[in-house]
Amino acid sequence: MAMATTAMVVKEKDTMNKEHLLEQERIEHNEIYAQQQDWLIQEALTWERYCQQMSIPPHRGGSLYGLDHKIFLDDLLQILQKFEGQDIHILDYGCGTGALGIALASRGFQVSGFDLSDVGIKIAKEAAQKAGVEDQVQFSVANAQKLPYEDQNFDLVI
Repeated sequence: MAMATTAMVVKEKDTMNKEHLLEQERIEHNEIYAQQQDWLIQEALTWERYCQQMSIPPHRGGSLYGLDHKIFLDDLLQILQKFEGQDIHILDYGCGTGALGIALASRGFQVSGFDLSDVGIKIAKEAAQKAGVEDQVQFSVANAQKLPYEDQNFDLVI
């Protein structure tokens, strides 16, 4: 029987540590996303409603992003306006509860999103259905290191 080398043991420990960290992150995200569920599926999510909600600072009951996210969304909208009316496919990288992807789909874009959180993806699918864009979005539980998409499948990654 071959003996394990030090390098093999270190690599195995490193792999186990990464898996443990990913699992911890998934659990934390599940808890956070469960708290966001109400505003997402309460009423249909549109681009305008998404921008409004994400621009409210946390101390006023809004998102964690506040003004920084508002600036990002303004810049993103300028970029996306160049693509409106075109058949482009957007990847929402680490989509969480799918809010951004759903908002983009409400503007006519095809969107695929993935997240480590099964709770986030479940909420995303419910919210997409509530918004009437379930045919324009696809949400998957996936690890960013093992994406379930073919190469060169997207025109834009967010």
